[in-house]
Order: sequence, then C-alpha cells, then structure tokens
Amino acid sequence: MKRMLVLSAAIAACLGAQVALAGPAINGLKLSTRVFNDFTTTNLVTANGNSVNLGAPSTVTINESGFVNDGVGGNFANRHDVTLSPDLGASNQLFSIDDSYTVWTTVTLAVGSNSPRKEAGFHIDSQITGTASFIINSDAGEIVAFGGGAPFKLFGKLSDGNGYVAGTPILMGFTMRAAGDGNGPAQSTIEYFINRGLGLETSGQLPYANLEGGPVNYSVSMYTQTAPNLTNPNEFANTTFADIHYSSAPVPEPASIAMAALASLGLISIRRSRA
Repeated sequence: MKRMLVLSAAIAACLGAQVALAGPAINGLKLSTRVFNDFTTTNLVTANGNSVNLGAPSTVTINESGFVNDGVGGNFANRHDVTLSPDLGASNQLFSIDDSYTVWTTVTLAVGSNSPRKEAGFHIDSQITGTASFIINSDAGEIVAFGGGAPFKLFGKLSDGNGYVAGTPILMGFTMRAAGDGNGPAQSTIEYFINRGLGLETSGQLPYANLEGGPVNYSVSMYTQTAPNLTNPNEFANTTFADIHYSSAPVPEPASIAMAALASLGLISIRRSRA
C-alpha cells in the first residue's frame, strides 16, 4: 500500500507542475460497442470504470470471442470505442484545435491468432480533418502513429526485433500542444510516447502537416478492432486499457512524462503481484 501511495503521488506531482494552455475537463469514459459489427453473434464482455486519473477504477476491459460467419456483416472486423467524456460517460468530448493536454493508458492486447490483424490504441477522430491513429497491432507487431494530418511515427515492428508482442502491456500516450501556446511552431504539435518496460521512448514534438495545422472538432478515443481467424475455433481478442489518465495541460517533458509512465506501469505490476 505504501508503494502504491508513493507512485500515485508521483503522478499527481507531474500533473500539478504544469503551466500551459488548458484543455477541457474530462471526468468519464463513454463505451461504444460494435462500432464495426461484421460478426454480430460474438460473445462480448465489457467493463467500464467510467473514470480517469483514479488508478484501477480508471480501467476498461473489452473481451470478445466466439467469432463465426453469421452471414450478416462484411466479415471484416468488429470494433469497440472508449471515448473521453466531459459528463461521466453520457457523451463524447469535442476537442478544438486550440486545446492542449496529455492522455495515456497502459494497453494489453491478447489474441487467439496474430493474423488477421487485431489492433488497439488511440483514435483522434474528426469529420473535418480525418482520423489519426496511434496503435499496436498483432500481425506486424507495429507500434505506429499515422493518418488524419498527424505526423507519422514508427517506434518498432516485429520484423526489426523492436515491435509489440501480443499479450504484453505497453504504456501509450500523447501530448497535444495547440498552436500559439508558446511550445511549438505555428502548427499544433503532437508528441507520442511509450513505455514497454525499457524506459520512456518519445517522438519529441512533431508538427501537424495538414492545411488546418492541427485536428479540428474531434474526439479522442481508445479502441480495439478485431479481424478474426475463422478457422481457429478458439479465436479471441481481449483488450485492457488500464489506469487511464488525462491532464488538461501538457505534462512537461521529458522527466515528468517518464515519472508518470513508470508510476502507471508500477501500479500495474503491484496489482499483478497480488493477484
């Protein structure tokens, strides 16, 4: 218990030291299941803590199995979203291009078959500027960000010996800095960061490349998407977003992000050792 309190205090210290353009307040998580629903008869079990910044209660699990060709959908994939909410999960938060903040979680994607692809991570989703993704996937083992005008970043893949291994936890997050907050160029910048147990890895501040100079009128979601192997009767995809954290101002780099990342992974380790 003493160690848990120390690690939680480390996170609080990180978040309390920030001076930056504030983003919106977030107090919940809206779970939207079967956003894609090509396999309508799967066994789907979810749990939504509907909270942020509260350690174990700020965790969402999405476990799915029993994939069969039901003749209804396009037989491509099922997808489920967990979106940051300003009103205890009643609706999605709509962010603006002027918002600066940091968000992170520890993701575990366990699967029955690595191929076809299963993936999990973050979506920055705008009907105006498109969808930016920061994900892990099961087949190539990529840890990668791309799309929606956001800068591309590849942290690694299995073929280069530096990728994601399905079933292992990895802390993933990003810091959005709005243009004009004094921390970057005219464009908004995004900084991706991970901790896979090897210490903090960060992309540094990377500018958006679209004409708008950043994402416009968008939501921020964690999601999991499964393209099943229908020849495997034991196919499944179990996804955990653990210790979901959000700061309405950018967490300073690099030391504070490192401290917060280690604290979050430390709390995961403590709970597993007691299981």
